[in-house]
Amino acid sequence: FSLVGEPELFDVLEDGKVKLLDSLDYEKDSVYYITVRVTDGEFSDTAKVTVRIKNVVEYSEVKITKAENTDSLWKYPDTLYVNKPDLDFCWSEGIKGASNQKEFCADTTLTPGKTKITRKYYDPTTDHPGKKFVASVYGLSGSGKSTLTHAKHGGKYDAFGGIKVLHDDAFIINSDTCASIALEPTYFDKTNDYPTGCPDNKYLLTVQNCSCTMDEDGKIQLVTEDIRNGNGRAIKSKLWSPNRVDKIDSPVNAIFWIMKDPTLPPIVKLKGSALAAVMGATLATKTSSAERVKAGTDMNAIRIVPYANPFRTYPLANDYEKFFKLVDEKNVACYIVNTGDFMGKKCQKEDTLGILETIVEGKGKFEQWGPFEDIEIMNDWAGKTGDFTPDFNDADYKAQLKASLQTRVDAVKGFAEKKEGYDKLPDAALAALEKLVKALD
Repeated sequence: FSLVGEPELFDVLEDGKVKLLDSLDYEKDSVYYITVRVTDGEFSDTAKVTVRIKNVVEYSEVKITKAENTDSLWKYPDTLYVNKPDLDFCWSEGIKGASNQKEFCADTTLTPGKTKITRKYYDPTTDHPGKKFVASVYGLSGSGKSTLTHAKHGGKYDAFGGIKVLHDDAFIINSDTCASIALEPTYFDKTNDYPTGCPDNKYLLTVQNCSCTMDEDGKIQLVTEDIRNGNGRAIKSKLWSPNRVDKIDSPVNAIFWIMKDPTLPPIVKLKGSALAAVMGATLATKTSSAERVKAGTDMNAIRIVPYANPFRTYPLANDYEKFFKLVDEKNVACYIVNTGDFMGKKCQKEDTLGILETIVEGKGKFEQWGPFEDIEIMNDWAGKTGDFTPDFNDADYKAQLKASLQTRVDAVKGFAEKKEGYDKLPDAALAALEKLVKALD
């Protein structure tokens, strides 16, 4: 065995073992590729080998190591009682357990009564409490995906580097490195959510389907609400979002299919690559006011929009196989978030944001959902507004859930039959859905 090319991080020994030549950092790169040649002296062949790096959780740590005045010295103090105002103290900071932690010292003058001394430190290359979590969210206009991606969460993550937004409409994920890149430099947003005079409107570059009026100073002002025309839209500068980035190098951690299916609880987790991929291919939602529809359209009817992308110009299997790879090979988690209602009970914005926070912070407790071996449910989350427990003893609920799943089965069968099978999916996709329907029998 031998390595093709010059060794940098890896080398290949004669017995086929891969040798590491330098240290690795999961946060910088988690996947590497090398080409290996094998020969028996007469015949030879080469193969591309993928080297995947596992993450070692690293913690930022800061400790006050000592405090001192002219009378006493305290090591690793917690609470001190002193009679003099002058105090020197030292602290260390760095990655927990690392031998290269830095130590700093300072002096302070205490005031009579109670004085609290706090030192904060966060290394952005560590995982906790500022663990990098990259969420990829898919949903149609009006589904709540912008609410998820642009939410500030009360600033609770600002101390850990804050939230970065790639794009809420157009981006791609590299299926090998799992890095993400935006495809558009601007946003294409509804204007109805930003009333006339809203400060955000200064970032509008062009608008359509909006009327205008003249104010008391004789200036023309946009009427951004949907008063005269429906579905007002605008191209908005990227400067509107101060935390906008054009690329995220860290690998994606989770995919969220945003649906409006009244038979699904606010959050479920999908196990298995085929089920995760086909649920995106049969993304179920309702028509919203953000879309232009024909007169008489049933706004409450469930419809299937594969991967929330009505503009696809290539076979559906292309997307299916790439999402399958993300889950199967890259260990990307996959969830369904219902932002509509669950059996008549509205899933509030507080529920959706609380669900996301609970998952990102690693506090989610999932268990098998009813009879489904490949779906798990989370029953508690931050900001929960009510009881969303599915009742499998309710025959009416089971019938509606089964009908919803059957709709997805029929959709996948339709992909294989319509357009001469142009959008046919692999057999495993249909089998994953039929397994769910059978579980309800």
